[in-house]
Amino acid sequence: MTISNSSADYVRRGLLKINAKNVLDVVDTLDLRPTGKINPVIGVPLRNLQQKRDVTAFASTAPIAAVKAILEILALDPMEKIIEALGDNAELPTFEQMQSAVDQLLVDGSTTDDVVALMAFAIGEEFPAGPHCQKLFEERSDFALAPLPEGSLAVTSFFTPKVVDPAIKEQRLARKEAQKKKKKRN
Repeated sequence: MTISNSSADYVRRGLLKINAKNVLDVVDTLDLRPTGKINPVIGVPLRNLQQKRDVTAFASTAPIAAVKAILEILALDPMEKIIEALGDNAELPTFEQMQSAVDQLLVDGSTTDDVVALMAFAIGEEFPAGPHCQKLFEERSDFALAPLPEGSLAVTSFFTPKVVDPAIKEQRLARKEAQKKKKKRN
């Protein structure tokens, strides 16, 4: 399943809203040794996060699959709680039911970070409650998400495109032409 740009934006901004210490505590518990069990698109950025300790850079530039993976881990416990709070309405809640369940989670001791992880993950996975989560992010100041840092490039691919200086490109073309002419003469 592909993720839309607006969903990816919520996922990235949601991770940025969560306390960096909480994110790093979870990442530090992961065994990210290259055993072949973890997709490199997810494992390599998470290992970099373990080493560099820069949640902002990770959330802004890591492949969306890696960002969603850490959100999924952060959202596991609150997901169980909200499913329980929603009861029979868990598969297709109304906005009011979702809002009430979120408030119940907070009353029962879940943190804002827990709820933000849950809602951002629901949006990223395009759960039926995703639009309600977007509305909660927009309407409630305690869940308001900051924009991504200025100049951050939200890379959607594991590989970054190679940038070539136009002057160097011109030199290469001239050298290739000279080689072609030299071959023709021989």
